Amino acid sequence: MWFLSENPTGREHRFSGPIACSCAVRVTQVPETQLANRRNNQNMPLRLPMSSWKWFGVSFFGGATAFWIPDLVIPALDRNEKGYAVTVACPALLIVFYAVVLWLRKAERSGPSTAIFAICGMWVLALSFTTLSQWIRSEAGIGFDWRELGYLLLYSFTPIRVLELVTLGGQIFALILGTLVMVNCRVIFERSRWIVPPSLSTAFRRSRAN
Repeated sequence: MWFLSENPTGREHRFSGPIACSCAVRVTQVPETQLANRRNNQNMPLRLPMSSWKWFGVSFFGGATAFWIPDLVIPALDRNEKGYAVTVACPALLIVFYAVVLWLRKAERSGPSTAIFAICGMWVLALSFTTLSQWIRSEAGIGFDWRELGYLLLYSFTPIRVLELVTLGGQIFALILGTLVMVNCRVIFERSRWIVPPSLSTAFRRSRAN
């Protein structure tokens, strides 16, 4: 026959019997509010905090603008410029932008990687900026037809086309140099920040486990 003895603390219960063995069970009481929070977290849809969306937008659009803006300003000042100033100015201004954002986010250890999403913005928006640059360089304009907007959007997400057209425009060395600089910044300064949102990576691991 088993006998139950309760510890005065109310947290440990010991069972004993006629044979020389005993077992202790420790009961941990979890508050109802904590249980409710756990259930809500399990049922919560996959979404990013607002600060993550904010820094994603700043990194993507701000990085692209900071990188490509010299390619618009320099031809406006000197249409005969051969591209040497653009090759230096584009990565230089990108580094300044990255340093400012890194300083603003110095209190954050997590969140989207500024360097990686700046690279994404530089490449995706490359054709849009280079098209404007060619329009500025040409006195008669480039004859851009709005029907070609669809091709521009499609090619913007095709890295091979981006490389081809950027090479023809003379900005290929600036783009490669800026990309390499941001990759190094990612490795040196942003190892703890994510490229894939944690909610997506967690969902992917769960789906593989199931």
